Amino acid sequence: MNIKLFGLALALLELAAGDTIAKEGNDQYPNGAENWLAGAAPSPGNHFLNYLGHYNGTLHNGDGDKAAAAVSAWFNAFRLIHITEMRILGGNYGVHIIVPIVHQRMKLGDHASSVVGLGDITISPASLVWHLGNWHWVAALDIRMPTGQYKAGDPRKSIGTNYWSI
Repeated sequence: MNIKLFGLALALLELAAGDTIAKEGNDQYPNGAENWLAGAAPSPGNHFLNYLGHYNGTLHNGDGDKAAAAVSAWFNAFRLIHITEMRILGGNYGVHIIVPIVHQRMKLGDHASSVVGLGDITISPASLVWHLGNWHWVAALDIRMPTGQYKAGDPRKSIGTNYWSI
C-alpha cells in the first residue's frame, strides 16, 4: 500500500473513531481555539502560534433553565511546535506544547470571584504531518496535564480540570 494512502487511511480512521472519554465536569480543550487549517501543521522547523480567546455566557441547571450564574473567561495559549525532516509512514514527525494562561470571572448568585493563572498544559510527544498539494492532515497524541488551579466543589476558583487526559 502506498505510504501516503496508508497515512490518509490512518487519519480517516482516527476521525471516524472520534473522542471516547469518561469524565466529570468541563472539557479541557477550549473549543474554537483552532479554526482555519486546523488539520494542517507547518513545514519542518520551529514555529510559534498564539491563541487569544474569550468565552462569555450564562450557566444552566440540570433542567436546562438559566441559573443565577454567569462566566467570562479570557485565555492566551502559547503553542510551540517542532516539525522534523524525519519521515514516518510518509509524514513528518513533530512535537508540540501548549501553555495556556487564563483569566476567569464567575458569578454564582450574589457571589462573584475571579482567578488568573496557568491552565492545563497540553504536550504532544508524537505527531505525524502529511501534505499533498492543498490537502493537509495531522495525527497526534495529545496529553493534557492537570496543571491549572483547581478547588473541589468551587468552580469559581478552578481554571484546571484536575484530571489527565489523552
